[in-house]
Amino acid sequence: MLRPERGVDTKQTNLTSTPRVKPRRLRMFESLRHRDFRYLWVTSFLSASARNLQQVSLGFLAFDLTGSSVLLGTVLFVYQIPFLSFALLVGVLADRVNRKRLLAISQFGMAAFAVALAVDIALGWVETWHLIVFAFISGIENTIIHIVRQALVPRVVPRESLLNAVSLNTTGFNVSRIIAPAVGGVLIVAVGVAGNFGIQAALLIGVAFASLPMRVGKAEGATERTGGAARGMAADLVEILRYVWREPLLRQLFLVQYVVLFFTVPYLGFLPVWTEDVLRMDADILGVLYVATGAGAVVGTLWLAQRVSLPRRGLWLIATVAINAVGLIGLSQVDGLALTIVVLAFLGAAQVMFFALNISAAQAIIPDALQGRAMAVWNMGHGGIALGTLIMGYVVAAAGVQDAMWLMGVPMLALTVLGAAALRRLRELD
Repeated sequence: MLRPERGVDTKQTNLTSTPRVKPRRLRMFESLRHRDFRYLWVTSFLSASARNLQQVSLGFLAFDLTGSSVLLGTVLFVYQIPFLSFALLVGVLADRVNRKRLLAISQFGMAAFAVALAVDIALGWVETWHLIVFAFISGIENTIIHIVRQALVPRVVPRESLLNAVSLNTTGFNVSRIIAPAVGGVLIVAVGVAGNFGIQAALLIGVAFASLPMRVGKAEGATERTGGAARGMAADLVEILRYVWREPLLRQLFLVQYVVLFFTVPYLGFLPVWTEDVLRMDADILGVLYVATGAGAVVGTLWLAQRVSLPRRGLWLIATVAINAVGLIGLSQVDGLALTIVVLAFLGAAQVMFFALNISAAQAIIPDALQGRAMAVWNMGHGGIALGTLIMGYVVAAAGVQDAMWLMGVPMLALTVLGAAALRRLRELD
C-alpha cells in the first residue's frame, strides 16, 4: 500500500480507491482536487507562458537582426546548453534543498534579466551577443524550474494519478502555447519586441509567488541521505546512474526520450524561418503557427488525462514516436498556411502525448529521494535538442527549411521501427 505523501490531501486521496466510477469529465481533472497540485499547475502555466512568449520574441529578434538561420540556430543551441552543463547540479540541489524555495528564487532572478533585456532593446543597444548571453542565462533558469517542477509532481498527487497529473500539467503548458505566441506575434508587429520581455518578467514573478504556498519542501529522506559529511555530489550522481542502469525499463525510457528530443523538437525553433521563407508572411502569422502546435497538444493531453487506465502503454508510446516522424515528413511537403496549421496541430498532439506517457511511466518507478537527480538525467536529453537545433540551422541554411524537416523525420521513422523490435521492456509496458 502506498504511504500518504506530504502535500497530498489524504482524505481526498483515499476517495480515489472507491469502486464508484466517476464521469469522464471528472476523471479528466481529478488531480486538481489536490491543493498543492493546483499551485503547481499555476506555476507551470505562468512559466510556460513566459517561456513561449520568450521563444517567439527571441527567435524573431535573432533572425531579424541578421537574417541568418545559423544565428537563430546558435541562439537556440546556447539556450539548451545548460541542460547539459547544469542539469546534474540542479538535480542534486533539488534532492537536498527546499524545492519550492529553489523554484521561487530562480524566477525572481530571471525576471530581473528579462527586464534588463527589455531596456537594452528599447534603448537600441541590443547586439547579437546580448541575445546569446540572455539565452544562456535563461537556459540555466529553465533547467532549474523544469527539473524542480517535474520532481514535485509525484509529491503532490498519489502515484496512481501520475498520468493524469502529468497530462494536466502539460495541458497548462500547451494552453499557454496558444495564448502567449499569439499575443507575442501581435505585440512584435504593434509595439515592438521589448514589451514582450517586460511581460515575461511579470509572468516569472507570478510563478515565484504561486510556488510559495505549496506545502512541500525537501525530498522525503533528504535529511538522512545527506547527513554524512563524506557523502558528496559525486556519490549522489553515482547513486542515480546506478539506479537507472539497473532498471531495464528506465534505461529504455531514457534512451527513447533522448532520441526523440534530438529529432522531433528542433523544428519548432525554425518556425520563424518557415513563416518568412515558405509562407512569405509576417510575424503575426508566426504566432498562429505556435498556436496550432499548442492546440494540437491540448487535445492530445486532455485525451490522455481522462484515461484512468491505458492498456499497452508501451505500444501507444512507440506509436506516438512514429506519428512525430511521419508528421515531420508530411510538413516538408506542404507550403500553404492551412495545411501547415493542420500538420503542426498533428505534430503537437503526438509530441506531448509521447512525453506525458514516457515521463509518467518513469516517475512511477523512481522514489522521491531520487526524483530531482532522475529528472536531471532525464532533462540532459535537452542537450539533444541543442545539438539537433544547431545541426538543423546549418541544414536550413544549405538546403532550405522544408528539406530540413524530412531530413529529421526519415531517420526518426527508421529508428522507431528498429526500437519497436529491439526494446522489449518498452514494448511490453502496460
